[in-house]
This record gives sequence, C-alpha cells and structure tokens, in this order.
Amino acid sequence: MFRIKKLAGGVVLKSFKSFGKIGYRLLLVSLSLMHAVQAYDSGGPLIPEQAACDIRFYDLSVHLDVGSKSISGSLSLIADITAPLSRFVLDLAPEYTVTQVQSIGPSGERSTLPAAHENGRLNIQLEQPLSAGDSVHLEVDYYGQPHEAQMPPWSGGFVWETTPSGKTWLGTACEFEGADIWWPCKDHPSDEPDSMAMHFRIPDHLVCASNGRLESIENHGDGTRTYHWFSSTPINIYNITLNVAPYEIFQDEYICITGDTLPVFLFLLPEYAVHSADFLHEMKRNLDFLESIYGPYPFRIDKYGVAQTSYAGMEHQTVTAYGDRFELNEFGFDYILFHETTHDWWGNMITCADWKDLWLHESFATYTEALYAEHLNGQAALHDYIESNFYPYDDVAPLAPEVPTSFNDIYGFDVYYRGARVLHTLRFLLGDSVFFEVLRKMLYPTPASEFVKIGEQCRSVTSETFIAKAEEISGRDLDWFFDVYLRQPGLPVLQADLSENVLHLQWLTENAVSFAMPVEILTGEDRIRVPMTEGYGELTLTDPDYQTDPDRWILKAEAEQTDIANYQTPVSSSVLYPGFPNPFNSHTEICFKLTGRQPVTLDIFNSRGEHVNCLYQGTLPSGSHRIRWQADAYPSGVYCVVLRTSGFHQSRKLLLLK
Repeated sequence: MFRIKKLAGGVVLKSFKSFGKIGYRLLLVSLSLMHAVQAYDSGGPLIPEQAACDIRFYDLSVHLDVGSKSISGSLSLIADITAPLSRFVLDLAPEYTVTQVQSIGPSGERSTLPAAHENGRLNIQLEQPLSAGDSVHLEVDYYGQPHEAQMPPWSGGFVWETTPSGKTWLGTACEFEGADIWWPCKDHPSDEPDSMAMHFRIPDHLVCASNGRLESIENHGDGTRTYHWFSSTPINIYNITLNVAPYEIFQDEYICITGDTLPVFLFLLPEYAVHSADFLHEMKRNLDFLESIYGPYPFRIDKYGVAQTSYAGMEHQTVTAYGDRFELNEFGFDYILFHETTHDWWGNMITCADWKDLWLHESFATYTEALYAEHLNGQAALHDYIESNFYPYDDVAPLAPEVPTSFNDIYGFDVYYRGARVLHTLRFLLGDSVFFEVLRKMLYPTPASEFVKIGEQCRSVTSETFIAKAEEISGRDLDWFFDVYLRQPGLPVLQADLSENVLHLQWLTENAVSFAMPVEILTGEDRIRVPMTEGYGELTLTDPDYQTDPDRWILKAEAEQTDIANYQTPVSSSVLYPGFPNPFNSHTEICFKLTGRQPVTLDIFNSRGEHVNCLYQGTLPSGSHRIRWQADAYPSGVYCVVLRTSGFHQSRKLLLLK
C-alpha cells in the first residue's frame, strides 16, 4: 500500500514529501492518533469456526444507490470444511442489516438458516454439523450505508468524491479495516478464494473498473447497468475493489517475458485523458523492470490495469489504484505507480499468511523502488534514494513478531523503511548474485513455475518461508541475521575502538543475541570486509583514519544516539559453533566450547523435528571440543544439531547435500 498522501484541490493527490520535515512529523502524529481510535481492524488470531473452513469461491453482487450512498448486496460462497463445524462465522461491519441467510444444496435447493449479526460477526447456525472433507454453499443478503473513508487509504471504506465536472467518483480502500467493511467475508489474509465473481450495478452513465477481467455489461433499461467482473486467480479479499466514475478507457498490450500477451487497461477521468499515452508507457516500462528481476507478471491470464482514484494509491490486484500527479520523480519514475505495481508480486501473488509478516509486502515493494532508481541511474542513486526517501522508522517493536497480529497492530513505518533496510543489509551480506536469486526464487521457485498462470503461482507465505529460501540459496545459516532484525525491536550497535593500530570491532545486541554481520572498513583507498565471528572482529591498520560501513549498507543503531543499557555483549560461555564444512556432502565437524567440566548431550534432528542421531552423551572437561558427524547413511536435507549442557542449550542448522 502507498504510504503518504496530500489532497490538492480536492482532486489530484500529491506527496507529503513536499511538506518538508515538519509536515512529515505532523503526518506521523496524525496517523498514530488515527490508529489509536481505529474502529475497524483485520486479521488477528483466527477463531476456531473460521480456522475450520477454507473458502474456495466468492460471488458478490452489489447494487449502488448513489443518491443515498447506500448499497444492497448478496454474497454467495463455497467453502471446504477442514475440522468439525456446526456454526459458520463471517465478518461483516455492524452498520449493515442482514435480511436472509440461505444454504444451497447440490441440486440448487435452498433452506433458510438462523443467523445473528452481532459486534461485526455474522454467526450462522448450520442445518447439521459438518465434518472435515465436507463442503458448504451459503448465500447472505444484506443492505446498509457503507462506512465512508475519512483519510483514505489509511482510514478506509467507501471513498465518495466528485470529478472536476461534478460527477460521481467512487472508490473503495480497506486494507486496514478489511473487506468486511463493505461485504460479508472471512476477514483474514490466510484465506484467499481460488477465484471470485463480482457484479456491480451502477448508473448507466458511469463506468465500473474492478479486479480480473470484464466478462460482460448488462443493461437493465432503467438507467442502470451491471458490470460483471471475474478474477480467475486467488485474490486477497482486501484487494477486491469497486471504482466508479465517468472513466475513459485506454487499452494497450504488453508482451511478457513468457511470450504471453498481457492486456493493459487504463481508466482515467476525461479531464486527465491527456496523460493516457505517457502513463501507458510508464506502466509498461515498470513491467519491463519488474519482470526482469522478479519474473513474469503474475496475473497475465486476466489483465494489468490502473484506475484513477481520488486517493493516492493501493495495490488492488489487476486494477491498481492511482491518484497522484502523473509526474516522474527526480530519479525518473512515478514511485506511487511503481510501488503499487510491485505489490502484484510482493503481496498479491505471494501473500503473508498473517499480518505479523506484513513486511513481506511493504518492505519488499519499498526496497524495489530503490532498485529501480539504481537501474535507471546507477548504484550511487541506490544509496541516494535510500537516504533521501526512507524515512525514520519506529524501532519500538519487532518487525515480524512470532504471534498472530491484526493489521492495525503491525502497521507503521517499520514495515516500509526498516524492513527495506533489512533487505539492503541482506544484499550486502549475501552479494548481488545470491541476493537476487533469493528474491526471484521466493516468487518463482523453479524456471517451470514462471510459466504457470492459472492460480498455482499464488500462495500464502511467512517470514520463515523467506528465511528458509535465503538459507537454501545461500547455503548459509541465517538465523542470527533474522533473529536480530525481525524478532527484537532494538537494532544492533557497532562499537569500534582503535588501540595501537588495531581496530577492535564488536556488535552489541539486545538480549545478548550473537550477531555475525561482517563490517566493511574504508582505510585510505582500500575497502576491507572484516569477518565478525560471534560478533567480534579485528583489523590492523597502517593509517589511523578509517570509516566503518562507509556506504551505510548495514542497518544499525548509532551508539551515541542509543541507550545501550539493555544491550549486552554476547555471553562468553559455552558455545556451539557452525558446522564445518556446511553445507557438506558426507561429513561435517561439530565444534563447541565449554566453560567448565559438565555433562554434554549432542543430538541431530531432521527438518521434521525427529531425533535421528546422538553424537555424544557424557561428561567433558572445559575447553574446545570437536566431534565428527559421518552422514553417509542420511538423505540430503536440512538438519539441526543441538548442544545441551548444564543450564545451556544451543542449536545450529546443517545442510546435507549429496
């Protein structure tokens, strides 16, 4: 989702960047206050009834009454049951009245079901208890006046505006609040329908732009017509959108890297039609770059579209919302259009299974902006873009907590800027070749998968999915990296001390987490990467003038600006070192250090957590020890070695490749 916006003349949106630092700080305060009183939310822990169903298909019909700003709707769904269930629960904002709920049988027979709509939940009593493997087909009829967005897209809902000529200009934006702010659904990012049909009845002098492909337009002869849209691939339900205006439609084609012809649509107000040719060119230029690094456009079976909206932007799958200035920035691209288009890969094709991993959407789209600046202008522009556009982050909570989280509880500037800098740091650690392979294979694991376009390319992911992919491609244990950057709020602090021409480097972290990030030192004209085993490193200098991390690749806190009372040096006690070699193909050496004579157990577990070998059990003296694991009899895969001593345990990942 786009981050900041300013309404210019009530029509065209501009960036808050033009406000300067004071205006930007005021924006942060206003957004934080807005979230403190947010009435609607999305996601969070799944209740048992919703965890027990997998919704496969939605069919949504909505009739707009523009005069009263109200809607009447009907929602049909088909769901598979995954656990015993007697009550089906949907989310629906409390301002709606539910007039009827029906069960639809295999032959089309219908029966009315009792339902209670309370506190934003629609509790439907099923005719009989269902078991895992059953399916259910339900239909809900409802009406009401949708919540009107006050500051879209952050304070979302229906966005009612008028065009410069005074005609209706309607949009929806509900990432914060969830789709239940305007239609009944299971409001959780983990459950996307395999496909979705949408039918929007509007005044016949207006045009409706929505997701997927337009199948038909039905004229009713009463001053209204219905637009029938169909999304043929899985879709995030907050991305389901309704855009209504006297649009002019501009169409083009784009040849994807797979050879597929992608239809391209641009829905513009007539007053802005002058921008159509340049904007279509910009849309296709963005696709050129994104396909080159991330693989083919994911939804080429339907379309790539952009609809002009009265708010800045939103990543509505296949019909991106855009409301900015139709201008390129100083780096040569329209960053709102580019950011939202990037979400078709990061957020729409792969979607976080819980909002706790929202950084997988926003950080990746934000960092891709910097990659585009680098592509257009060279590596100096990469660093310039980051320093000039990545605003301060909150740094008060973990970037990706390990417990289910609602959207409003996770959303903030961390998921954009802090996460983007985490990716920048990971790129420095892994090197360009490996880093970009990790990104592409996170999206498309194999070359063959890049040619899939009928839905299998869409899937739910977690931070653990990304960590595993980074470790697989790099062949490195990266737990230490992500433990620091994702799982704790404080950033690492680098301490540097020059004593008798020896530069002593040390990472300090919260909770004494070991951090092995290498550090680049600029001395004279030489750039030297210093290894930081267990968080320590040394470098002998001939010139006392030096710079640490001269290009600011590494995300870290500044020691002089950080209260390091809670920061600690990693405890120098018993320690289990990474296996060597790792990855390995027949044997690896497990090395560890003990601080005193104590009982020791050294075990191997496979990726399913099953115990496969005990390498040692007994008592060992203080000091360093080395034990070989001869793994000829074991299949390739990821294993875990666990060291247990008196009051201490530590694990390391091992990768066996044959």
